[in-house]
Amino acid sequence: MGKIGRTTGIILCAALLALTLGTSAALAYFSDYEPAEGKVTFSYSGERVITEGDNPKEKNIQIKNTGAETDADVVVRVGIYGPKGFTHIECDETVWYDGGDGWYYYKGILAPGAETPKDSLVVKIQKDGRDLTDKEVAELGDSFQIAVVQEDAIATYEQDASGKNVLVNPDGWKLPVGEIPVE
Repeated sequence: MGKIGRTTGIILCAALLALTLGTSAALAYFSDYEPAEGKVTFSYSGERVITEGDNPKEKNIQIKNTGAETDADVVVRVGIYGPKGFTHIECDETVWYDGGDGWYYYKGILAPGAETPKDSLVVKIQKDGRDLTDKEVAELGDSFQIAVVQEDAIATYEQDASGKNVLVNPDGWKLPVGEIPVE
C-alpha cells in the first residue's frame, strides 16, 4: 500500500472532522426538545380563537370564528390531551359530539363572529372523581399539563336527492353532519 500525501491527509482529516461535527450537531438537534407554552392558533382558513377561561383547575373551552382572512363558515373540532386519571371532560352532548377518535366535534356551523356556547365543553383536573385542592394542583408541578388543540375546516355543502343542501363531512372527520342544521 502506498503512502498518503500530506495534502491528501489534511483533506481527509478536515473531511473527517466536518463529518464528526455535523453528526454530533444533528444528533443533539434530534435528541433535544422544549415543551411549548402559551396559546397558539392553528388555522388554514382564517382565525379561530380558543378561550379556556381563568380557573387554574379547569378549562372552559370556547371557540370563536373571528372571520379574519376569510369570511367563511367553518366546522370545528377540539382535541383534549392530559394525564390519565387526572383529566375529566364534561361535554354537553346537545352541543358537542365525542367522535371516539380523540376529538370532540361541535354540532353546529360557526359563522364569522360566532362562538361555541360557554360551559358546553369543560376540562377539569380531578382524581378519583373529586376536584383537587389548590395545594394538590401545586404539588403536581409544572410538568402537569392539559393541552387543547382545535382544528377547523371551511363548511362545504352539497345537494341531496331532494335538492336540499347538506353539510359535507371533511375527510377524516367523524362530524355528525345529520345532526347539524343547514340553512
